[in-house]
Amino acid sequence: LNYKKNFDGSLLSGIDMTAGHTYQRFYNISFGRNRNTSTGVYDVPLPSIPFQLILESYFARANFTLDSKYIFTATYRRDISSRFSKDNRNANFPSAAFSWLASDEDFLKGSSVISNLKLRLSWGITGQQDIGGSFPYLGVYSRGDSRSQYQFGSEYIPTIRPEGYNEDIKWEEGTMYNAGVDYGLFNDKITGTLDFYYRKNKDLLQYSQVPGGSNLENFLDQNVGETVSRGLEIGINATPVKSKDFSWD
Repeated sequence: LNYKKNFDGSLLSGIDMTAGHTYQRFYNISFGRNRNTSTGVYDVPLPSIPFQLILESYFARANFTLDSKYIFTATYRRDISSRFSKDNRNANFPSAAFSWLASDEDFLKGSSVISNLKLRLSWGITGQQDIGGSFPYLGVYSRGDSRSQYQFGSEYIPTIRPEGYNEDIKWEEGTMYNAGVDYGLFNDKITGTLDFYYRKNKDLLQYSQVPGGSNLENFLDQNVGETVSRGLEIGINATPVKSKDFSWD
């Protein structure tokens, strides 16, 4: 759903609003059977643990432009993943941004040097749920292989075994702050960007080792640690010569 409208001669120059919903379901199951080498008889085919993943999202965005120079943007996502337990599968991810087209202000409109100047600020949170397992939070049993059968006389009976699980696993979150400038000089013969960013990821999803004896397996999908990155990005483009028949960029 989208609504967009421009207004002439008012402080509110334009509105652009969007809302939507997505639903995805991935399902996969495979069958396998073993052949008895002494008798040549195949076991009854049994399915593996089915892989099922459901991703559902609700999202909205609102964009307001004031006086054709000040742009405010807000977004919101509510994401749901079946990879996590009922208490952890829902997560909210908001963001906000502001930009100012300073070159349209009266004190810069007549400038022979600055032809374009836009200042930007933004903040937002994103989520990550992409791990290998389909039900890492759920305690399940799986059919054992040929090394875990139980012998009754001359017959070998397959056993089932419990799998490791992590009830507390949840979404990984990344928070990012950004401040930037877009500029154009000398009638846009020189253009470029300057961006400062800071990003922090927490509850990182990783398949890693667990303390001995604390679970049914030695490795599990877990939320472990955090990372921080910060930096400066600079871009510059120059077109010193531009004519009908030749341009140099």
